[in-house]
Amino acid sequence: MTPRKKIIAVIGHDLHAKEEHRIAAEKVGREIAKRGAILLCGGRGAVPLAAARGAEKEGGISVGILPDSKKKDVPACITIPIMTGIGFARNQVIAHTANAVIAVGGAIGTFTEAAYSYFDNKPVIVLETVEGILNDKVGKYLDNKKIVKLIGAKTPEEAVEIALNECVKKED
Repeated sequence: MTPRKKIIAVIGHDLHAKEEHRIAAEKVGREIAKRGAILLCGGRGAVPLAAARGAEKEGGISVGILPDSKKKDVPACITIPIMTGIGFARNQVIAHTANAVIAVGGAIGTFTEAAYSYFDNKPVIVLETVEGILNDKVGKYLDNKKIVKLIGAKTPEEAVEIALNECVKKED
């Protein structure tokens, strides 16, 4: 039996992304593809699209969990669009589908994806070199249930390495 590929979600800023967020997200996407994993994202917005473009440039696969049902609006860099029609409830689908999550900046939507991942005992890696809602949570739990500590990374390459290593630990 062929082992399943790891699915790494990239979450982060949409409207308030800076160029540094886009650049970092594209590097994360490229690295995910280079390492043979599948990139999962929300299919829209600055960080998710930059990550998908990065994966595309490396010949990788990106799956977009889109909030609407209009296939004509799917960005070209999304290899596999999943049209949900459920709006931001798709954040829960992203969190539960991924083996690990990498946050590149982000605001409240990113926080909800991280919270769902946390609740589901999934590793959440925060790229600390760009500003985001989760940066002050690195090395901490999101609540007193102490499910998983958020993990910090200094580079996109380190973020993907940590995510893949954490996926392997979760299989044991």
